[in-house]
Amino acid sequence: MGILLAGVHCVLGLTWLTFLIFGLGFASKWLKSAPSLRILDRITGTVVIGFGLRLALEPRH
Repeated sequence: MGILLAGVHCVLGLTWLTFLIFGLGFASKWLKSAPSLRILDRITGTVVIGFGLRLALEPRH
């Protein structure tokens, strides 16, 4: 039973990674463009500011 579960896990992992590789291959052209980099920078900055605000507003004990 353990070998079967390990095999299923291996097949699922290989399937997921295959889709991920091909998906990123198709998305790489969009990810290298200037507008997408600007969008990703803004999203990342917003997340970092949000984490900083959450940390700053957290009550201290």
